[in-house]
Amino acid sequence: MSTKIVSLVILSCSATLSSGEVRGVVRDMFGSAIVGASVSVEAAQTRVSRKCVTRPDGTFYCGALVPGSYKVSVRMRGFHERVVPAEVGDQPELVTVTLRTGRLFISRTSKIRGTISKAGRRSPPWTEEIGRAH
Repeated sequence: MSTKIVSLVILSCSATLSSGEVRGVVRDMFGSAIVGASVSVEAAQTRVSRKCVTRPDGTFYCGALVPGSYKVSVRMRGFHERVVPAEVGDQPELVTVTLRTGRLFISRTSKIRGTISKAGRRSPPWTEEIGRAH
């Protein structure tokens, strides 16, 4: 008669990954909320990033981040990009970002038809054209 011995070994493995988050608000120079700004939270060591967009009240949230050093980049059309550092740990990192407006360049070109001489004055071409239209 043979006896078989069966061993059952149960290994209990539990890994807890602590995760952190970055929350914040994006405002302009006057304190108004900036809606729809692109926010990127990038890990300094791995360069892995998470992206989100600001809500109607200017707030944003990026969660499930591994603790460590991050850089938070905020972009919005018409404003200069802003990059701020953040440290993610057990407590939420709160970030306030103020964006400055970019320079606004307005370009206008005009063409003037007709000539003006010392001898006499001539009506500008646009008044002659308006007069004929009636």
